[in-house]
Amino acid sequence: MTTTELQRLIPAALSVVDSLGVENANLSLTSGPQGLRIQVDFRDVTLRAGRLDGVALDEGRIWIEDLDPTADLPTMKATARIRVEHLVIRVSASLVNRLLESEFFKAELQKRSPVDVRNLELLFTGKRMTFRGQVRKGLTFPFEVQLALATVNNRLRVAFKEFWAAEMVPMPGFLRRLLMAFARSLVDGRAELKGLVRIEDDFAEINPWPKVPLNVEAEFKRFEVEGHFLVIEMGPSASTTIPPQTTSEASGKKPEVISPAQPTPAPVPSPEVPRASLPPPIPVPPASSASSDG
Repeated sequence: MTTTELQRLIPAALSVVDSLGVENANLSLTSGPQGLRIQVDFRDVTLRAGRLDGVALDEGRIWIEDLDPTADLPTMKATARIRVEHLVIRVSASLVNRLLESEFFKAELQKRSPVDVRNLELLFTGKRMTFRGQVRKGLTFPFEVQLALATVNNRLRVAFKEFWAAEMVPMPGFLRRLLMAFARSLVDGRAELKGLVRIEDDFAEINPWPKVPLNVEAEFKRFEVEGHFLVIEMGPSASTTIPPQTTSEASGKKPEVISPAQPTPAPVPSPEVPRASLPPPIPVPPASSASSDG
C-alpha cells in the first residue's frame, strides 16, 4: 500500500468509528533472560460505530517476549515473538457496511472494478452471512451470495456456497463470472495483498501471517457468524511460526517461562432432572399397652 493510499485509508476508517472504550486492561513488564517480556490482559475493548459496537475485543491475553529495546529494528523483529494465549474479536455488520458505504471504498471500486458494482451490503443472520448488491452491465442485476466461514490450515476461509440472481433464482453463469472478475480485480496486481488474500472459484482465503512483522505463536480457533457479529477466536499453537533458537535452547537448557494464570471456567449448571415421587409412608401400629400384655 502506498503512502498516499494509507493517508486516504486512515481517515476513512476513523470516519466510521465514533468512540473507543477500554475496561479491565492490564499491562505488565518484566525482564527475562533474552529481553523484555510484556503481558497484556484486557476485557471489553470496543470501537463503537453508531449505537452498536463496531469492533469488540471480548477478552484476551497476549505475551510479547524476547523484546530487546537496545537492538536495531531488523534484529528486534527477528528475535521478538508474540504469543497469543486467548483472543476473541467481534466485528459488527454495521461497521462493515459503513465501510462499504464510505467514499473511500466507492472510489476504490470505481477505479479497480471491471464492472459497475453498487449497493453492496453484508447481512449476518444466525450462523449465515449473505453478500448482496447490484451489478450493472447494460441492465442492473441484483445478486446474493451465501457465504460459509471456516478456519483451514490456520487461515481464514470464506466459501462461496450459493449464488442467486434474485429471490430463489439461480444466478446465470455470465453474472457469476462478472462477480468473480470483480473480486479478483480487488486483489490482483496489488503488491500489498500478495500472499495475504487468495481468491479461487469457490472460496477466498486470508493468510495474515506473512504480513505480521514479528514471530507469532498463535492459531485461528474459530471463524464464524454469531448474531450480528463476525467472530474470530485465536489461541496458542505449537504448529505456527516458531521463533529463532536462542543460545540457551541451543545448549539444551530451557529458558525460564512464566506461565500465565489460567482463568477458572464458570461452572456449567447441570440439567434439571425431575425427581421420582416417593412411595407413601408405611403405617406403623400403635404400641400395645401393659394391660393387654397380661
